[in-house]
Amino acid sequence: MWKKTFAAALAVMMAAGMMTGCGKAQAPAENEAGSAEVTAAPQEEKEAAPESGEEVTLSFMLPQTHYKDFVKELTAQFEEENPGYKIDVQAIPDNQWIDLVKTKVAVEETPDIIRIDKSLMLEVGEDNFLEMTEEQPWYSRAIESQMEPKMIDGKLYGMPASGDTAVGLLYNKKLFDENNVKVPSNTAELYEACEVFKEKGITPVYASDKDTWTTQVWFTGAAPQVVPEETFAKLMSGELKWTDVPEFEDVIAKMGELREKGYTNADFMAATYDSAQAAMANGEAAMYVSGQFAIGDIQKINPDVDIRMAVLPYEKDILAVSKGPGQFSIFKNSKNAKAAEKFLDWMSQPEHMDIFLAGWGEYPLFKDQKMELPAWQQELNDGYMTTGNTAVETNSLLTGIDLNDFWSYQQEMLTGSITAKEVMEKWDVSFADQAKAKGMEGF
Repeated sequence: MWKKTFAAALAVMMAAGMMTGCGKAQAPAENEAGSAEVTAAPQEEKEAAPESGEEVTLSFMLPQTHYKDFVKELTAQFEEENPGYKIDVQAIPDNQWIDLVKTKVAVEETPDIIRIDKSLMLEVGEDNFLEMTEEQPWYSRAIESQMEPKMIDGKLYGMPASGDTAVGLLYNKKLFDENNVKVPSNTAELYEACEVFKEKGITPVYASDKDTWTTQVWFTGAAPQVVPEETFAKLMSGELKWTDVPEFEDVIAKMGELREKGYTNADFMAATYDSAQAAMANGEAAMYVSGQFAIGDIQKINPDVDIRMAVLPYEKDILAVSKGPGQFSIFKNSKNAKAAEKFLDWMSQPEHMDIFLAGWGEYPLFKDQKMELPAWQQELNDGYMTTGNTAVETNSLLTGIDLNDFWSYQQEMLTGSITAKEVMEKWDVSFADQAKAKGMEGF
């Protein structure tokens, strides 16, 4: 999960910035609303304080990279419009996120609300969360196709908070135009582009390998280009081992080759997502492998920089897409469940969701949203999202699996400690151990 998986990033982009330069095309999700108009229940600008007269403090836990400026502004706006309610945000460092959530669930010290992906929810147990049904005022407004990826055995345990989002190659359009460089579509063309930028003293591809979640984007974006989706189903059923798929080792090896050839920043093992944003924003780097959410973060630093997104240049013209597993969920043992439901309904209102999703560079989740798309996103929409020229990224196909070991093994390879082959061998063992512990069939 982006956040555990993609969803990750630190510096933020305000929604107003995302809307600058927007095109007129409506986001694709609006078409799913059908001809009938769906409108949110009206909300009073100022709502009365809790009936008890006492202040209600809602604890809201999320990964640190999700606590963006637009989230801070939205929670502050909720407090202003709803006297007597306070939001206590608990932003957890990303490298501690998974373990801390598991610990809090185990010791029953959970917050009221959590931003959680389906994969992590499965790990800690969906029975710890309130089921969301048609009784929720926002339920009928949610786009069905955006609820389905978040459901577990046909039940929903949170309000949709993320939709389909792409991962691939971010590039500085001005640098490419000024140096007459073609946007690469495979590794050979990528290396050619890297040579040009390297000679110009520009970092060809920025790598931020101190943050392992950024390292793994290469694999999760490239793997769907070389193996069909059914391969991952066979891995999950035990029919295949990871070492049975030689293409995976090749993908990992190519990632290491970029560093070995000097096509990345020399300090890649010390570099972070923060430094990557800065390098892309100031023109120090020409390319960065990440999710589309990073474009907004980069433009927060430099609103004038023109960052575009292309398919990760590996083998085929197939855009890897995450199926949006993120949701705002309420823990079943919350003593403020009704107040938490009130906050979720407030967040679901189109004027608030438009800000939230524009900040992430995502598509609408509710039928009554009227979002417009910036130029870079319209390109993705027209070229891939609406044409079906996409494939599900790897992380979305491994629901319920803790990928931290796999990411760490990739990092080990980049330090020279192990080979690409050894990455897959070690992950094979770790994956099988997890599957056995979870009682998965075939293991």
